[in-house]
Amino acid sequence: MAEGSMTGRRVAVTGATGFVGARLLPSLLAAGADVTAILRTGHEAGGLRRSGVHSVVAHLHDAAAMSRALAGSDTLINLAYDVRAGGEENLRAFDGLIAGARAAGVGRIVHLSSAVVYRDWPSGRIDESSALSGDSTATYRGAKVEMEKQLESLRIPCVILQPTIVWGAGSALWTEAPMRRLRSGGIVLPNPTGNAPLVHVNDLVTAICSAVTSATISCEKVLISGDERVSWGDLFEG
Repeated sequence: MAEGSMTGRRVAVTGATGFVGARLLPSLLAAGADVTAILRTGHEAGGLRRSGVHSVVAHLHDAAAMSRALAGSDTLINLAYDVRAGGEENLRAFDGLIAGARAAGVGRIVHLSSAVVYRDWPSGRIDESSALSGDSTATYRGAKVEMEKQLESLRIPCVILQPTIVWGAGSALWTEAPMRRLRSGGIVLPNPTGNAPLVHVNDLVTAICSAVTSATISCEKVLISGDERVSWGDLFEG
């Protein structure tokens, strides 16, 4: 298989219809992957099918259902996290997903974590060896830390991607909400505004695709941020 090609790979994706997932699916298809989206409901199955993506409806909490949904897949890309639920609920869903992946014999996991797992985020300097946060697993931050620990304990090759602030068209928090605030009266920033640790969603998608085809044989963590130094002022002026 040529480097970067996914021809012959069967890739399952959770969180496939979210902000990142909607950008990722076309890239996986373009690389030649056979893609299955694991959905909470069947509402978007028709559109996915027309684009060339298979779909299956299953709840992440249900390990048996996950095993059936993942049968035949060699790679799992986990983008799922329900921000409407607490950390503990998301961990229960993660437990079911991972149990199902192990039962199905998935050979590689690519997991979307976050730079928030590090204790010194966002005010300090961090790298992949930095100390992790000690926040409760009831929080988003603590749940993400626990997910990483569980993946590191598995004997399955995995890549844990830790993006900084992901932005781009369709980002509810970092693009659409600021635009609404600017239209309704503006945003007051400190002076100096400080640097914005941003990574564009398209660059994150590139990193996810690279993780699918990388040569890792254990569990690897990768921090991801943009290559340009941008201030918060630059972002909002743009």
